[in-house]
Amino acid sequence: MMNLKPSFGRKLKTDGLSPLHLALQNQHYETVRQLISFDKELIRVKGRESFTALHYVALRNDRVRLAKFLCACPAAIEDRTIRGETAMHIAVKRLNSEASEVLLGWMRRTHRRQILNWMDNEGNTALHIAVSTLQPQACYLSILWFSL
Repeated sequence: MMNLKPSFGRKLKTDGLSPLHLALQNQHYETVRQLISFDKELIRVKGRESFTALHYVALRNDRVRLAKFLCACPAAIEDRTIRGETAMHIAVKRLNSEASEVLLGWMRRTHRRQILNWMDNEGNTALHIAVSTLQPQACYLSILWFSL
């Protein structure tokens, strides 16, 4: 299907979900793999509330797919939701320590630490959220924050 009509991979259903979002939601990981192998930019397709597949796996604390998505489409780390949230904001808000660790490691290795300075629509960085929710990784975030 993707060979005949590649635009179908970016088409959203009426509920605001792309085929990749649906495959993730239904845990059809072979379909996810095939979609990504066909077009890595599908990771950046914005669904309902501008959630991308990377936001979704950060929300679900799915460190395996998070790492795979970042390797496949590094620019996806810069995508934001309609509330200005990055995948890091989402992981920290949901207390998803595994996803936070993957994202922090990725930002450090790819020299994209400035993303930690990005504020959501409420004026909060990921560090603000981590500290306000008393998360243990807040110390690690603050070390990265002040070493910029």
